[in-house]
Amino acid sequence: MWFVFFFMFLVLVPSYGSALTSYRGTYDLSLESASPGSGKTQFGTTIRSAEGTLIISRQHDCTGSALAESFRVILYEDNGEQWSIENEGTSWESPDHQEYQFDVWGRQNRQLVLKKRGSAQRQDNGDLLVNFHSHFKGQQTITLSSADHPLLLPVQAEQIWMTLAQQGKTIINTQAFEPNLDDLRANVSLFVGNKTHKTQQDALTHYAPKTPNNESHSVPCAHKACDYWPLLLGYHHTNATQDGAQTPFFEARYTIDEQGVLWAAQLKYDGFSLNVQATELKSLKDMRSDCP
Repeated sequence: MWFVFFFMFLVLVPSYGSALTSYRGTYDLSLESASPGSGKTQFGTTIRSAEGTLIISRQHDCTGSALAESFRVILYEDNGEQWSIENEGTSWESPDHQEYQFDVWGRQNRQLVLKKRGSAQRQDNGDLLVNFHSHFKGQQTITLSSADHPLLLPVQAEQIWMTLAQQGKTIINTQAFEPNLDDLRANVSLFVGNKTHKTQQDALTHYAPKTPNNESHSVPCAHKACDYWPLLLGYHHTNATQDGAQTPFFEARYTIDEQGVLWAAQLKYDGFSLNVQATELKSLKDMRSDCP
């Protein structure tokens, strides 16, 4: 199995009636846990440590929402070998959720395993018409049906999920477009935990222990008390039932503030998990105030 970092993870945030802030986040990656035999270089080896960086940039303007991410980690194994994973991607989604553009690539041990660039257009019947070029399969045009389950674009999914969460629903299951996957879609389950209220210093100390001062952080909640939500996101193959009964192939636990800023996370892959901790959270200018 090869590993990807999913766009839905980056946009899924509990806005709860407030606008999502534009920001750039830098995060340290480290090993949380690893199962015996989790190594990738040789059968029977085990991952003993990991180090890496995640960078997220989210910008809103009158034309839509733009997202960029860079994910790099090195896994160190008990046989002295190491395994590198790199993923980068950009995306844009129109305000009416009718158009989506993406450009993604991934490498493992410097070998290209993913490279796609294209767009998705919502059709009158709700289907998605996807035109893209794959490094491995060439130019493709695929229609993704919404007949059985509404197929949501990432920002669209976030808004619907959070509306349901505001209404008190804590378990939400949908199907979402995901360009990193071979079949371009996944069943996604979301579990919303109880809201907590923290002072800025409590949040910095708990979620960003390497930088427990607001000099490294200019996002709003680094300078005032805010509400935070724990969330659990699970990705299931589309042949799984919508009730989420099948074990997810990717799972993320994370903490988001009321402005939609990611502070901390745990990413669970097959055989190992990574910790994600914020080291720099910077606000970016939000251009929506200039919209007609």
